[in-house]
Amino acid sequence: MSRCGAGGERYRCAVGDDGTTVRPVDSRPARAEPDIWRLVFIAVLAVWLVMPVLASGKLAQDGVALYVAGELVTDRSDQIYIDDDGDLYDPPPAFHERSCELVPDPAACDDVVVSFVSTPLALGPVAALGALDFTLAILLVRLAAAACLVGGMALIWRRLADRSPDAPRWLALTAVLLTPVAALPIDLGQTAPMLFLCALLAPADDQRGWRREAVWVLTTAFKGFPAVLGLHVLAERQWRVVARTAALVAALALLGLLLGPPSLWSDFAAASATIAGQGAQNPYNGAIEGAVWQVAGVDIGGTLSIATALRLLVLACVPLVAARVHDRDVRWALWLLGSLLLVPQVWWHYLWLAIAAVAVALAARGVPARLLPLLPATALAALPIAVPYAGGSPAPAAQLGYLLAAVALTLWIALQATPPERSPGATPEEMT
Repeated sequence: MSRCGAGGERYRCAVGDDGTTVRPVDSRPARAEPDIWRLVFIAVLAVWLVMPVLASGKLAQDGVALYVAGELVTDRSDQIYIDDDGDLYDPPPAFHERSCELVPDPAACDDVVVSFVSTPLALGPVAALGALDFTLAILLVRLAAAACLVGGMALIWRRLADRSPDAPRWLALTAVLLTPVAALPIDLGQTAPMLFLCALLAPADDQRGWRREAVWVLTTAFKGFPAVLGLHVLAERQWRVVARTAALVAALALLGLLLGPPSLWSDFAAASATIAGQGAQNPYNGAIEGAVWQVAGVDIGGTLSIATALRLLVLACVPLVAARVHDRDVRWALWLLGSLLLVPQVWWHYLWLAIAAVAVALAARGVPARLLPLLPATALAALPIAVPYAGGSPAPAAQLGYLLAAVALTLWIALQATPPERSPGATPEEMT
């Protein structure tokens, strides 16, 4: 059909029934009805943002540790990290005493207090928290957790919502299924939601700014193990990312040195080693040693030996896996998810990474839209583990099984993607 001049872009010409009459036809799309699934998705995320307010008065177990560390960093820095005689639930005396003053039920303090386990890079942000009123600080910690989860889900929507007419339905269902899983890290004042957001914001070696590197550095400051992604960035030769990340790390390190002595780094290393050595016997630990301890029936020495052997196998497989995945964002998310197999402490809420990794893989170019139901299926599979965990009935072996299944699923989806076309003279790094 040719265009009708008077109608401009709004109209196209059409031949009438008599074969000669030309009439303008309005080619504008009909007004779309309200997207019910989009509204459901938005409503669920709004509930998540309200959760920090609804949790007021509840124990923010991890939030208390962040706040106390922020209070002690300038005057009692020797009381931040545990010594050789402490453990995750037995912090130094001053830390324990102050924590007991802040929990809703001081009489139950010994059952709920936890140690500070973040790196010294996190001391600047937590010092800012420690300068605030406690109630306000805990609210901000919970809001930050909720914002990371909501922001991550918004990124998933942006990546996947237009993949097929049914995509909004699957995304809304995913959000609904994840609501019970979202409540726990928000209530606890956890920093684990940063992992979810970090997996969805793979740094890019371009000039688009520092936001993605800032999320990665802050996540590493609080959780530690995402530092392993530095190997991935170096392997990808993302030199701008390396430079920006190094600058951000240096800034946080300098801030930490202004607040406390350099010995905090050795204190952190010693505390991390102590907690790692105790992790196998923690019933909430879904790391390799936690699962081996539960199911293998061997002593602690045998458990750690098996865990070490399995981790060496994981490391040997990394280059083989990375070579098969064409999409750079998928490689980033898969590295972060797979890094949970290398750390000695894996709490259930770390497995939000599974949702992120599966979503990123589904968004890769050429992955069939018919696979989108795998995202709500991944969320549904989490519920039989997550809900009992929140109720005090953890299952470390099931957690590890879920993690392994999520890694395998992410890899399988990624292998359905279309390989990038190689232009003349392009390097492998440019083909992503």
